[in-house]
Amino acid sequence: MGLHNLADVLPLSTPFSLQIDPTNLCNFKCTFCPWGHPDLLKSVGRPTGMMDYGLFEKIVKDIKQFDKKIRKVSLYKDGESLMHEKFPQMILHLKNSDVCDG
Repeated sequence: MGLHNLADVLPLSTPFSLQIDPTNLCNFKCTFCPWGHPDLLKSVGRPTGMMDYGLFEKIVKDIKQFDKKIRKVSLYKDGESLMHEKFPQMILHLKNSDVCDG
């Protein structure tokens, strides 16, 4: 792997990393996070919900189209991923698909 000078590898044929957010819902109210400020979320009209498992499968299938493995796929962005009822299946599917190094 090693370090790369980004200017030497652009344009990238494969992203270095990818974030997939299984849900943007959260059961915590951390003050440093938008979920700790429900009035803010309401004022911007942010939609909330769980990612459809079929969409997740499509994303993983699409990742396979890159010419190399992605270095890291994170199953987290804004929500509490453990709230998604299929989160364990998502991890297993991602691992079995062999699309990333970590």
